[in-house]
Amino acid sequence: MLLAMMFLALFSLHIRLLHRNHSRYRNLPTIDRNLRSGRFLSKVARIYQSPKRIRVYSSAPLQDVKENPGSHRCCDSIMRVSDARASSTKMRAASLRLHPTRACASKKTYSSRPPARSPNARELRSLCELVVKAEGAGARKKVLEEHSTSLQEYFQTWRGCRMMEWMDSRRIGEEESYLLCSVAAAGQHHVLDMLVDVVDTVTANDWDEVERRWEPCLHLLRGVETFYDCFGGIVGYQWKVMQILDEGNEEPTPSILNTSSRPVSSEYTVPEGLDLECDVEAAREAAVDGIRSLHAMAELYPLGGAGDRLGLRDEVSGEPLPVACLPYLGRSLLACLMRDVQARDYLHYCLFGTSARPPVAVMTSEAKGNDTRVKAMFEANAWFGLGEENVMIFKQPMVPMVENGTGLWIHEDLQKGAAVMPMVRPGGHGAIWKLLFDQGVAHWLRLKGRKAVITRQISNPLAGVDTTLLALAGHGYFGGKAFGFMSCERTIGSAEGVNVLATRRMEDGKVKTGISNIEYTEFSRLGITDAPRHPGTSVSLYPCNTNVLYVDLEAAKSAVRSGDGALPGMILNLKKKVAIIGRDGRERHVQAGRLECTMQNLADSLANVYVSEDSIPEQSNLDSFLMFNARRRVTSSAKKRRKPAGEAKNMDLHQTPEGSFLDLQRNAAELLQSCDISVPDVLPQGGLAEYLRRGPEFSFVYHPALGPMWDVLRQKVHGGSLATGSEVELEVAELQWEHVNVNGSLLIEARYPVGSSQKESSLEGVARFAAGYFSFSSFSGEEEPVPPIEYGRDVGRVRLQNVVVQNRGVDREDPGNIYWQRKVSRREACRILLGAGAEFTAKDVCIRGDQEFLVPDYCRMVVAPDGDGGVTVDVQKLPGKKATWKWSYFLKERGFIKLEMVESRSQAHFIDNFL
Repeated sequence: MLLAMMFLALFSLHIRLLHRNHSRYRNLPTIDRNLRSGRFLSKVARIYQSPKRIRVYSSAPLQDVKENPGSHRCCDSIMRVSDARASSTKMRAASLRLHPTRACASKKTYSSRPPARSPNARELRSLCELVVKAEGAGARKKVLEEHSTSLQEYFQTWRGCRMMEWMDSRRIGEEESYLLCSVAAAGQHHVLDMLVDVVDTVTANDWDEVERRWEPCLHLLRGVETFYDCFGGIVGYQWKVMQILDEGNEEPTPSILNTSSRPVSSEYTVPEGLDLECDVEAAREAAVDGIRSLHAMAELYPLGGAGDRLGLRDEVSGEPLPVACLPYLGRSLLACLMRDVQARDYLHYCLFGTSARPPVAVMTSEAKGNDTRVKAMFEANAWFGLGEENVMIFKQPMVPMVENGTGLWIHEDLQKGAAVMPMVRPGGHGAIWKLLFDQGVAHWLRLKGRKAVITRQISNPLAGVDTTLLALAGHGYFGGKAFGFMSCERTIGSAEGVNVLATRRMEDGKVKTGISNIEYTEFSRLGITDAPRHPGTSVSLYPCNTNVLYVDLEAAKSAVRSGDGALPGMILNLKKKVAIIGRDGRERHVQAGRLECTMQNLADSLANVYVSEDSIPEQSNLDSFLMFNARRRVTSSAKKRRKPAGEAKNMDLHQTPEGSFLDLQRNAAELLQSCDISVPDVLPQGGLAEYLRRGPEFSFVYHPALGPMWDVLRQKVHGGSLATGSEVELEVAELQWEHVNVNGSLLIEARYPVGSSQKESSLEGVARFAAGYFSFSSFSGEEEPVPPIEYGRDVGRVRLQNVVVQNRGVDREDPGNIYWQRKVSRREACRILLGAGAEFTAKDVCIRGDQEFLVPDYCRMVVAPDGDGGVTVDVQKLPGKKATWKWSYFLKERGFIKLEMVESRSQAHFIDNFL
């Protein structure tokens, strides 16, 4: 009995010991056995295992590891074991799956503390000098690991330890590893912490979800690294940010590899230039030179801006829209600019008989779906008649927004499930020059025989008025210039940059001088006084920079390749407040900005260099030049939303669509008065408040191909009047207007104002046209790319002689009227709609009431008086589908273009002499 009791006691003790040992180490054998065999249920754990380090457990006490987790490369394995011993049943299950982060030590104990500020500019600059000399991602990563204090500090944290293990596992590629190390070296530890935390928030086996949330950030980092490669990539971007924050941006220093002499002092004076408004003959000659130069010119458009101040949103989905989508005059701003391109080419065709087909290069961005939407607009509008082969779209990179004072990148949305992505914005339109050569756009232009470009901003729909762009191109091309500015007067205190004549004395004793730009945010730092040109006036001493530019491609290539012009005019504007959403879902506002470069400051890299100030020639002999024109013929942008009316301070229409449309109508008034057409004042007697409520006193909108030079348009439109409240829309290029009086609404629209690229059946065309499909894209009907239009083909023509149009017109009391969008309520109107190759003629008649004249394809409609105060309408087919009249263009002395009306006397004569 005693032996039996002793046996039972020993057996019970043995069982208890076995149970205790099994409970204490129940996870360790499983982990070790699975690690050795490589059998895992977790895809993530299998990817990130590091057998050599996990098999050999460190003998260091766990307490030492907890106090300094980064001191051992195998600390995460030890912490997994320690965590398994103290975990609950649920956590033990997670540990068995070897989730990379959940099996790690407690976050409360080991959470990393991001630095309060990014590393200083001096440290980052030294790092950049080493990075740019290293070749390949692996070599650059090694440089960062050996020389970056910030990187070394991050890898001492528990999240840094996890990130390092993942890099060593080779699941993260060499390039991605280098990018992440660059982020750490730039002091943005919190960005990497968020990447690590992503793995802790998803299911252990769902690495696809991890990659989905990581990819936007990695995509951003690739773009920043590539674009800023000339001075260190991501680290270089942060170096420049901290340089401005720490020391101020004394002079542009885009490339640390550039060893050219640096300026020791600078002087800024008021520049000189040709004034197109005052010297009309010189303006004509320069504009004709511009027409001649179109065969060597291209159009360059930076459309990548986010346009936050405009607050534009899709009416259906509510999604934010870029500036290019702003509906202006019944079409997008992008369409307005492309019509200007078409109008200048049409003038070249009419004058010389051939089309120059200027190629168009468009820089987009990812802001607000900009790139996708711009491409969709080109495709939906049949490439605006330019032809797909003549349009190239390229994309600028997005850059991180940094917090004022610290230089730390900020996040837009920290809520669970959001992509791990810092807040980003486009890096400024100055990116266009480097991208032009990096992405093969300049090579594409050279293959098309183009030697220079004209560029303007998307938010400026008035730059194509009269001779502005043509004169700039002509003077720059035939003058052999490298860079040119189109400028105008500026109001004191406005948020606009200025053009100056910059003279910089260099370290080597030489002098650089040329036309340049200074942003208004830099006035105080550079000693620019915003003084009046004349005492008691509000016009600034310095002219306004409008970003309407001429650039020689070979000169731009030299500047970009040398490093000086790769990223011109870098600035950091931190005055803007942005909204961010925290983890709690609440919105707050912080002051932030991003590093931007300005396209106009490429001129600084193209300045002339002289041995001394005594050798500087006259300004007209410099490689850069300046031209002036009346402000509303150069710029009137639509880049910000107007504040609600009601207070005097909210009557400022500067840079708003309402203000831009007002300037457009002021231009129209000046033009019509020069055509001997009587018009009322544009502004109502009640001033701006009445204008915003009831619109302008008249509106006159026309297709730019009706000119675009006013000298041409004056010969097509002459005599008559527009009564108060009247509107005229002329969507036609071939028009003879003689003594036409309008009291109401007159709307003329040709299906093909300047030409067509294909034919449609007459029945289908008329039916769709009558249904209200007035845009070019409405008639293409093809899925394949549409070729360029053939100028002069199927053009609609209108002749109005001694005609009175009288109807009730626009309902100016309708509160829903938006005049700058051409969304107006009409009580009555006279509408003339022209099919393909159609003609409309009216002479000595009065057209009263609500009338619509729909002219079928290749027909001529004649409206004549019936003898009783009414009209008769006669429609006939055009024999041979040939026009009965056209304008012939002749180039006279001093750049004057003379138009003559040519009519067919017989069908045989017409067939021999008309297209």
